[in-house]
Amino acid sequence: MRSTPDPTIDYDDVDDIIATAERLREKARNELTLDEMREVGAEVGIPAEYIDRAHQKLQEVRRAETIAAIRQKNRRRRLLSIAGGILLVIVVAGAVSYRTTTSRLSELYAEVERHQAEVANVKARQQAVEAHYRDLPDSIDKQAELIGAENRVHVATQRFHEAAARYNSAVRLPPASLITGGNLPKTVKLSHGTARTD
Repeated sequence: MRSTPDPTIDYDDVDDIIATAERLREKARNELTLDEMREVGAEVGIPAEYIDRAHQKLQEVRRAETIAAIRQKNRRRRLLSIAGGILLVIVVAGAVSYRTTTSRLSELYAEVERHQAEVANVKARQQAVEAHYRDLPDSIDKQAELIGAENRVHVATQRFHEAAARYNSAVRLPPASLITGGNLPKTVKLSHGTARTD
């Protein structure tokens, strides 16, 4: 009959095996069998049945402690999982809010720029009308054209001011107040009828 050869042990594992064996031997020195415990109990006058009951009770307590520890660990995992989920929702909501806010601010600022260009265009037309009628004698047509040009400038400027007020109002509120900068100004200021961005 052939015997199976002993398994080989890698030299890298020798230290780990010796350390583990020493821990097991030390643990065995610090343990008693149930029969040895009954003998110790008999030496101090405790009947074996009480030693058995005490041993059983201790095992139940240890099992309960182990179960409680496992439940506590599972509870922590669930809480961490819930916290992670909440954090993920906050991050996603923040990203959506950021994109929505920047998109809305971009739209409002484009409206400001459109009205600013309209003011410049209407002022240029007003200057052309004034130049055309400068050397002509006063007439109802001349007055109507000059007043009409002036009114168009007034209306365009008013629209620009309203658009700038909407942008400035939106940019002051969170989360926009936290993310302005970059390509968008923090406010649109008016100076002598023309807009400045800061």
